[in-house]
Formats: sequence, C-alpha cells, structure tokens
Amino acid sequence: MSSSFCTKLGLVTGGAVGVLVGLLHGFVCCTPPQPPTWGQLALDGLIVSLIAALLSAVFACLVTHLPAQPVFTLALLIGILVGVLLGPLAYHIPHPWLALLVCGILGDLLGWIVCRLLCGGARGLKLEVSR
Repeated sequence: MSSSFCTKLGLVTGGAVGVLVGLLHGFVCCTPPQPPTWGQLALDGLIVSLIAALLSAVFACLVTHLPAQPVFTLALLIGILVGVLLGPLAYHIPHPWLALLVCGILGDLLGWIVCRLLCGGARGLKLEVSR
C-alpha cells in the first residue's frame, strides 16, 4: 500500500477531528460549567475519527477496488491514533478552522508514520495489498 493512501486517510480524519471537536470549544453542558476532561476529549476525538476513517475506507474500497481487510486495518489504526492524540488538541485551539488546518497536517503526519511502520521500511510489518 502506498504511503499517499495513508497520508490522505490521516489528513481526512485529522481534519474531521479538528473541525468537529474544535466546534465544541466554548460549549458548556453542566451547571456549574466545567471544562471537559482529557479523557472526554480523547473519546470525542476517537468517535469522530473512527467515523471519518471508516467512511473514507468504504469510499476508497468502492472507488479503487482495493481489498477491504488491509484498508480497514489501516483506517482503524490511523483513526485510533489520530482521535486519541488530536481530540484534546483540537478542543484547545480557539478557532475551528485553525484546528482543521493544524489537525489535518498532524493527521497527515501520523498517517505517514503508521504507513511507514506497517507497510514499508526495512523493519516494517509489510502490510501488503495484492490485487
């Protein structure tokens, strides 16, 4: 699997986390108002990123006719990593569009790292796709 697929998947999931979790900034649900904890923000980011990653994987499998198992494995791993790491960061960036940009770039980088570890390199696990 090429690293461009992983970076695009990371970019989409990071951008989704950035916008949707960034929109929660300033939203208060309880009386007295309390900011959300790191765990709540990580869970919010995880939910958003898994939905975005799985929808992107379905679209990629339908359009490019790639085998589903490696694509969904990469989508799951990238979604978990991006959601947990970038969810709290996206909340603390004051503007959602800035959070989209920052989290999209960091998601792109995380997708490249996951692909480098699993698909390529001398010591990678070699998650191969055969057509």
